[in-house]
Amino acid sequence: MFKHILIATDLGEPAQMALQHAVGLAQALGSKLTLLHVYGIPTVYYPDNVNWPLEQLGKAAQASLDNAVAAVRKQLPDATGHVEVGDPRDCIVAYAKSSGAYLIVIGTHGRRGVAHLVLGSVAESVVRMSPIPVLTVSARN
Repeated sequence: MFKHILIATDLGEPAQMALQHAVGLAQALGSKLTLLHVYGIPTVYYPDNVNWPLEQLGKAAQASLDNAVAAVRKQLPDATGHVEVGDPRDCIVAYAKSSGAYLIVIGTHGRRGVAHLVLGSVAESVVRMSPIPVLTVSARN
């Protein structure tokens, strides 16, 4: 049923639980698994002449994802990875559509109150915008 599973990860510790679920599902269902990491440009306000080290950010994101994919390939040799730059909310849904994913797996930090209002929820936005099923995995387990 789920021929291609997309795991959206920020490569942080809470995302590891979601990754474990995605790997388990892919193994059980014989699905292709793709790890997607989306990084954004910092949005703090600085003068216009600040040059962000975009190349270094991209290389660091790719290296981190490559390490995660290498670890997953011990269980799923055909696992792949992809890095995008932009707003995770938009990039995850767009990549899921363009890659032919049947399911998105994403971790949620479980923030509430002011933290949720200030930081928002990528997982919540993906659930609302995605045309395909989304499995959310709470870091609070």
